[in-house]
Amino acid sequence: MKTKIIFLCAVLLMAQAAIYGQKTQVSVQEGKVKARTVTDEVIVDAGKKVILTSDKEPVVIVDDPLVEDIMEIYKWVEAEKKAQREKIDTSFILVSKIDDENLFRVAYFLETQNPESEPTNIFQLVPSAILEEPKFYDMQGNLLKFELKKENDKRGRYSIVFSKPVEPGDKFKYICVGTVSDDELCRKEGPLRLFTDMFSVPNQLNYYRVILPESAVFVDSSRPVTIVDSFEGRTAVTIRNYTGLIGDGAIKIAFLWPAKDGTTLMNLPPQYRGLRDQRQEEIVREYRLVIAKILAGETYDDQSTPLKTLRTFISAVIHKDKELFLGLIDESMRQIASQQYDQFVGEYGSIVLDFEFLDTPQWPEKPENGTTHPVYMCRKGSLLRAVTITMVYHDGKWYWQNANADG
Repeated sequence: MKTKIIFLCAVLLMAQAAIYGQKTQVSVQEGKVKARTVTDEVIVDAGKKVILTSDKEPVVIVDDPLVEDIMEIYKWVEAEKKAQREKIDTSFILVSKIDDENLFRVAYFLETQNPESEPTNIFQLVPSAILEEPKFYDMQGNLLKFELKKENDKRGRYSIVFSKPVEPGDKFKYICVGTVSDDELCRKEGPLRLFTDMFSVPNQLNYYRVILPESAVFVDSSRPVTIVDSFEGRTAVTIRNYTGLIGDGAIKIAFLWPAKDGTTLMNLPPQYRGLRDQRQEEIVREYRLVIAKILAGETYDDQSTPLKTLRTFISAVIHKDKELFLGLIDESMRQIASQQYDQFVGEYGSIVLDFEFLDTPQWPEKPENGTTHPVYMCRKGSLLRAVTITMVYHDGKWYWQNANADG
C-alpha cells in the first residue's frame, strides 16, 4: 500500500500549534501517513496517531488508550513468563471501561495456538457476541483487517487477518476493542455496585483492569489489587490473577456510584467501617478458633450444622482423611468423588484452605431431607463473596453438595 504524504498538512498544523501553544494529533485509519514537521519526519501506520508539538519531535502512539493500556500490561506478562516462577500456558488481559450500568467499552488481549498443520495468517475466533465498532490490533498497535460472519443479529464469528503467517503450534496474539451491552456485569446490591467477570482457564495469567464510571468511589475487590490509578480522570483498578490448576479466574469489584445512585460516603456499608454484623462477627471468630486448632493438629468430626460440616471438611483435607472426606460428599456426587479423588481434593481443598469463611444465613432448626443451605466464602483481605458452598441435609446430617465461584 502506498504511503500517503501529508507533510504539508503537518507543517501547517505545527504552525497553528506554535501560535496557540497546543498539541496537535493526527490519527491514521487506513494505509500509512508520512508526517513531517520542522524537526523530524515519521511514518504513521493505520491504528496509530502522531502527536505534533512546535518544539519537540513527533510522538507516535496507538490511537486508542485502552489498547495502549493493554500493551503496557503485556510487558508485565512477558516479564513474568520470562521469570518462570509459575507454569503459565496462556495469558489474558481485559480492560473494561464502565460507561453505563449495562454499556461497556472493552479491550482484551488473547493468545491462542495455530491449530492448523500449516502456517496461516488467518485466525477464526469462536462464535461470540457481536461487538459495536470493533477493531483488532497486533501487538505493535497496528490495525488488522477482519471479517464477520453473522449467525444472527447478536452472535457471529470474527476472522482476523494478520500481516505475517503464524507457524503450527505458535500463537496468534491480538488485541480486540469494542463496545458491549450486558445487564449482568454490573449489578446493584444495596448501596454498592458490583462488577464481575471471569475467564477461567487453568495455568493462565490474567490481568483485569476496570475503569470505573465518573464519580465512582472504589470500595473493595475480591482479589488483591495490583494498582489503583487514574484514567482520564476516572478511578482505574488493576488486578493480577494467576488461575492455577483449577482455573480460578473470577473477579469482583465493589464501588459506590454517586452520580447514578445518589450515594455518598455515608452509604458505605457498615462492615467497611468497623461495624460488622454482631452475629457474623461471632461465628467468624468461632470458626477461626476451631480452624486454628485443626491446623495445630486436632481433628474435627461433626455434621450437625452446615458450618460444622465445613469445619469437618477442612479437617478431612488437612489430615488427608480420605474416608472422612468422601463421607462428607453428598451421595449424588460421592461415586464420582471416589473415582476422581485427587481432583476433588485438589479443587475443593483449595476452596476451603485458600479462602476464608465470610457468612452463612441462619439454618433451619428442623430441616427436611433435601433442604439446601449456602455457606459464603471470601478471599483473604476482602469482604466480597467469592464462593458459595451449598450444603444439603439428609437424615440428621449436612453434606457438601457443590461449590460455585461468585467472583
